[in-house]
Amino acid sequence: MDTSKDLVALLKNLSEGINKNDFDDYNESQVSQQFVIPILEKLGWNIKNAKEVYPEFEVGEGKRIDYALFNDENNYQDRKSVV
Repeated sequence: MDTSKDLVALLKNLSEGINKNDFDDYNESQVSQQFVIPILEKLGWNIKNAKEVYPEFEVGEGKRIDYALFNDENNYQDRKSVV
Protein backbone atom coordinates (compact mmCIF):
# COMPACT_ATOMS: atom_id res chain seq x y z
CA MET A 1 0.00 0.00 0.00
CA ASP A 2 1.22 3.49 -0.82
CA THR A 3 2.35 5.24 2.38
CA SER A 4 1.50 8.71 1.08
CA LYS A 5 -2.04 7.57 0.20
CA ASP A 6 -2.35 6.00 3.67
CA LEU A 7 -1.27 9.27 5.28
CA VAL A 8 -3.69 11.30 3.17
CA ALA A 9 -6.54 8.92 4.10
CA LEU A 10 -5.65 9.15 7.79
CA LEU A 11 -5.52 12.95 7.69
CA LYS A 12 -8.79 13.09 5.75
CA ASN A 13 -10.42 10.87 8.39
CA LEU A 14 -9.10 13.15 11.13
CA SER A 15 -10.33 16.28 9.34
CA GLU A 16 -13.78 14.82 8.74
CA GLY A 17 -14.03 13.68 12.35
CA ILE A 18 -13.07 17.10 13.62
CA ASN A 19 -15.67 18.74 11.39
CA LYS A 20 -18.35 16.37 12.75
CA ASN A 21 -17.14 16.80 16.37
CA ASP A 22 -16.50 13.04 16.55
CA PHE A 23 -13.50 13.49 18.82
CA ASP A 24 -14.79 16.06 21.30
CA ASP A 25 -14.84 13.52 24.12
CA TYR A 26 -11.35 12.13 23.38
CA ASN A 27 -8.70 12.57 26.05
CA GLU A 28 -5.04 13.17 25.23
CA SER A 29 -4.16 9.47 25.25
CA GLN A 30 -6.97 8.63 22.86
CA VAL A 31 -5.88 11.36 20.44
CA SER A 32 -2.33 10.04 20.60
CA GLN A 33 -3.41 6.45 19.99
CA GLN A 34 -5.89 7.29 17.24
CA PHE A 35 -3.90 9.90 15.32
CA VAL A 36 -0.46 10.98 16.54
CA ILE A 37 1.11 7.51 16.62
CA PRO A 38 -0.34 6.40 13.24
CA ILE A 39 0.75 9.67 11.62
CA LEU A 40 4.28 9.30 12.97
CA GLU A 41 4.35 5.72 11.67
CA LYS A 42 3.18 6.81 8.21
CA LEU A 43 5.94 9.44 8.20
CA GLY A 44 8.50 6.69 8.77
CA TRP A 45 9.23 7.11 12.49
CA ASN A 46 9.83 3.90 14.44
CA ILE A 47 7.31 4.40 17.23
CA LYS A 48 8.44 1.18 18.92
CA ASN A 49 11.90 2.63 19.49
CA ALA A 50 11.59 4.91 22.53
CA LYS A 51 14.99 6.41 21.76
CA GLU A 52 13.78 7.57 18.35
CA VAL A 53 10.22 8.54 19.31
CA TYR A 54 10.74 9.52 22.94
CA PRO A 55 7.44 9.88 24.82
CA GLU A 56 7.01 12.40 27.65
CA PHE A 57 10.38 13.99 26.95
CA GLU A 58 11.50 16.41 29.66
CA VAL A 59 12.40 19.87 28.39
CA GLY A 60 13.19 21.46 31.72
CA GLU A 61 12.00 22.04 35.26
CA GLY A 62 9.24 19.45 35.22
CA LYS A 63 8.00 20.46 31.78
CA ARG A 64 7.42 17.67 29.29
CA ILE A 65 6.41 17.40 25.68
CA ASP A 66 4.33 14.50 24.40
CA TYR A 67 6.96 13.24 21.95
CA ALA A 68 10.47 14.23 20.91
CA LEU A 69 11.76 12.80 17.64
CA PHE A 70 15.43 11.89 17.26
CA ASN A 71 17.41 10.76 14.22
CA ASP A 72 20.38 9.78 16.41
CA GLU A 73 19.03 7.72 19.31
CA ASN A 74 22.24 8.30 21.28
CA ASN A 75 22.13 12.09 21.07
CA TYR A 76 19.22 13.55 23.04
CA GLN A 77 20.56 17.06 22.48
CA ASP A 78 19.95 16.71 18.74
CA ARG A 79 16.16 16.62 18.91
CA LYS A 80 14.65 16.82 15.42
CA SER A 81 11.05 17.60 16.28
CA VAL A 82 8.59 17.82 19.10
CA VAL A 83 4.95 16.76 19.09
